[in-house]
Amino acid sequence: MTTTEEPQLRPHSLAPRHWRTVRRYLATEAVVLTGLAATGLIALAVGDPLSFDGDAGIVVTPALCALILALGAGAALATTRLSLARRFCGAVAIAALTLVIISGVAATNFTAGPLGFTHGATLLYSAVFVVHLAMGVWLIPDRLEGPEWTPTPDGGSGQRRRPVGVHPH
Repeated sequence: MTTTEEPQLRPHSLAPRHWRTVRRYLATEAVVLTGLAATGLIALAVGDPLSFDGDAGIVVTPALCALILALGAGAALATTRLSLARRFCGAVAIAALTLVIISGVAATNFTAGPLGFTHGATLLYSAVFVVHLAMGVWLIPDRLEGPEWTPTPDGGSGQRRRPVGVHPH
């Protein structure tokens, strides 16, 4: 060895810590979306159609409630495995971006359609896109920036340190 020892470094993945964070967000998303979808479906079954803020807001339709319910169920399933969460976040981000474009065009032409394509729905789909894109990027830290490098516990000498007073026999 040289007179100045360089610390030995080992790669340390950030993915497990990020996965725990995203798992909590996905579980919360699953509960909230399932509750919203159930509320919307119950309101439609009772016969009281919901519309939030008129034409500029979100028009609750059976298709929109089914889409929100499917999104909640997918989020619940995505909490089980990291690979599922990555795929789920990517697929939802792509689908939401597609819905942003479709909803923007439909809202401009004043045709709400089965998914309630209004200006409010465009904002909703935009928020869904941004959130799932951010979660998807957060789940792949090692692929984006590489692992974090931390010093090894043995102090860089390459030998394990023994406690004082303990001798090998």
